Amino acid sequence: MKKIIIVLLTAVTLVFSSCEDYLDKPSLTTMNDDNYWTSENSLRLFANGFYSNYFVGYNSAWGVDYAPLRGYTFSDDLASAGKQGGFET
Repeated sequence: MKKIIIVLLTAVTLVFSSCEDYLDKPSLTTMNDDNYWTSENSLRLFANGFYSNYFVGYNSAWGVDYAPLRGYTFSDDLASAGKQGGFET
């Protein structure tokens, strides 16, 4: 009878202790809203994902893969001889 009581007491203890919050571990591979948006740096890192949608060729290194003009290397110097039309006469 004493063994049955000990086994039942152990089983009840295991059942009720398995519901404690300290057994729930946070995910180490994904970020959630509670712990991600705590600093300005987190917001800047998140906003970096927008650049590829709005700026053609962003983060594609040097080349003309995404350029509308041949030889265009993502600079503001598009006119020949280094002159921009409308600014220099």
